[in-house]
Amino acid sequence: MTSILVLALLLAQQAAPPEKCTLAGTVVDSVTGMPLGKAIVVAERGSGGDDDASTMTDAKGNFVMIDVEPGQYHLAAQRRGYTEGYYGARRASGTGTRSLSRQERRLKILGSNWCRLVLSQAL
Repeated sequence: MTSILVLALLLAQQAAPPEKCTLAGTVVDSVTGMPLGKAIVVAERGSGGDDDASTMTDAKGNFVMIDVEPGQYHLAAQRRGYTEGYYGARRASGTGTRSLSRQERRLKILGSNWCRLVLSQAL
């Protein structure tokens, strides 16, 4: 009887949907460090489903995405006059730095997360 109860409890825990997550952060200019308002931020899961999320930064460059499904995402930001920036991307110049592949730029979202995206002005 005890083993049936334990099995029932384990199955009940597995059936519960995963907890939704929150992703927040700031988008800034790569040269000045000043926050960038009206930048579009996209969290793309890449599964082709409805799990992608997007939002726009406020005047202080802040953004928040709530009720995001847990998992790994590609996080990108774009704004007029700037090149698109990716979470985890680094400048190719400079000692010891390298550009990260698309796979390496994946952000694992679990619970509450905060990140910073940096955009460079387009030439």
